[in-house]
Amino acid sequence: MTIPTSATSAAQGRSAAPPTAASVLRSLGTADAAPRPLPLRRLPLRLASGTTGRPAVTDGGSRRRPGRVLTGVCSGIAVHLDASAAVVRAVFVLAAFAGGAGVLLYLLLWLTVPVGDPWAEAAGSVPAIRARLAARPTGPATIPTRLRFLLGGGALLLAAVLVALWRVGVLSLVDWAGPLIVIGCGAALAWSQVDAVTGPARDIGARLRMVGGVALAAVGILMWLGHGIAPRDLLAGALTGAALVVGTGLILTPLWLRTNRALADTRAAEVREAERADIAAHLHDSVLQTLTLIRKRADEPEIVARLARSQERELRAWLYTDRPEEGTSVADAVRDLIGEIEDRYGAEVELVVVGDRVPDRATEVIVAAAREALSNAVRHGEPPVSVYAELSDERMEIFVRDRGPGFDLDAVAPDRHGVRESIIARMVRHGGTAEVRRLARGTEVALRLPTPAPAPAKEHDD
Repeated sequence: MTIPTSATSAAQGRSAAPPTAASVLRSLGTADAAPRPLPLRRLPLRLASGTTGRPAVTDGGSRRRPGRVLTGVCSGIAVHLDASAAVVRAVFVLAAFAGGAGVLLYLLLWLTVPVGDPWAEAAGSVPAIRARLAARPTGPATIPTRLRFLLGGGALLLAAVLVALWRVGVLSLVDWAGPLIVIGCGAALAWSQVDAVTGPARDIGARLRMVGGVALAAVGILMWLGHGIAPRDLLAGALTGAALVVGTGLILTPLWLRTNRALADTRAAEVREAERADIAAHLHDSVLQTLTLIRKRADEPEIVARLARSQERELRAWLYTDRPEEGTSVADAVRDLIGEIEDRYGAEVELVVVGDRVPDRATEVIVAAAREALSNAVRHGEPPVSVYAELSDERMEIFVRDRGPGFDLDAVAPDRHGVRESIIARMVRHGGTAEVRRLARGTEVALRLPTPAPAPAKEHDD
């Protein structure tokens, strides 16, 4: 093909080989890479999240990330104080024998401290491709803050009442401290498995741990209420109570199932109605108006084809793409560029985007160079025209290829500034490279820019 622009040889000593599978995986964050250490400052106090009983792992620095055993209280305190989780657990065990103070403190912290990952909060940012998922509340549900404080206040009030009864001689420390510890441990074990049991994974081990926690709490209740009662009488009373609970549950089960089913049907109907209204509004605002415009210009096939492609692209993006806010995605900037070129020249461009990142000065440079390269490919090349973009926090690469007769840089007059200034010189000024290769069939322009890019020189684009 013949492009009315000029440039000198623009190879920067690098091959324009197609991106490999490893580079694609690296841009997606799936390749093995050493994690970056976090600064050694005190992390916020959070209950350790994650799978119960997971082994301790390191964060790449000098701190360790201990796995939780029950609710994550001791692990969270250990991370916050940069101490050993075993030492923190030992302190709580010893404090439990001091009138149950350790158990009460453990329950209070579990009820009032939020669940989270202090390492992620200290890191302060996530890659752009993960930012879209991070904005969605897809994690396990937690107890609301207000309810946590209410439960914590209730636990403190109960502790004060028990201590007062013990001081006046109504309760013996041995009589209530031991059962209370057993009840607290069982309740903590059972409640800590709620998210795992109700989540999509439905871990069998979590169910067994929940059953064990409930059984442990039941034993503690029997120890508390059965003080001074013969074991046979205590067992008979427990069986009677269990029979009453089971019988009442069997009677109320049909009502509960019917109510639950009606609630699920109501929610599903509301969701369907909301989706139907959204689709109707979008079809009215976009598709129907485009069809009206096509009908008015039916005698202009090129314009009709351009409108159809534009509407198809918009409809696909609305149906299948979760678009972030404007100015937060380089991948969407590239997609907008493709749409702009297609609308301007009436051509069809194939696009593949791998990875994403937050826009900055460097991304504006490579997108501007890609716009010039794509315009040349559409105007002077032959279809199909394709664009491959690989985006990550470390580097950005964009490849533009057409299937025309090919383009020879050496054959372009030196006084032509299109390719030389708008593509090659722009990339070089900002620390990147631009290579134009003539293929067996067509031309490929390879744009590469490491980030963060060095400070650019003053730019004088034509």
